[in-house]
Amino acid sequence: MDYVTRQKFNINELTNVPRIQKRVLLIIGEEYLREIYCRHLEADDFEVLVSNFGNHFAIAKFLNSSDILIIDLKNSEEDDKLDFLKSISREFPRISIITIGHSLDEKRLLPLMALGVVGHLDRRFSRPQDLVNIARTILTR
Repeated sequence: MDYVTRQKFNINELTNVPRIQKRVLLIIGEEYLREIYCRHLEADDFEVLVSNFGNHFAIAKFLNSSDILIIDLKNSEEDDKLDFLKSISREFPRISIITIGHSLDEKRLLPLMALGVVGHLDRRFSRPQDLVNIARTILTR
């Protein structure tokens, strides 16, 4: 203890390590879910960019600077979104993809994983904080 009291430094300097803010692109159709997920991600120091699935111009613009893509598989043709995910994994291989949707069986989950999806959240049995935990885990590896 004498060592600590003799040193001339500010303890706050030791705890103020600069944090790199990670950017998340969130594509969710329902506005209330977008708001909930945004609030939770932003509270955990993520910068959140938001787009609708049909707005391909905004998605393309945001993908270059995003670390994670979170996309809801509901409210659109599944084939459209699978083709979209295929092109994303081909064009932007460094982006981690997390999907949100209803339960997927092995027959439907394996093709998603083959397209580069690294996490799936079942919206019926999960909380918004679960999405934050998945995103944080992916980015710290």
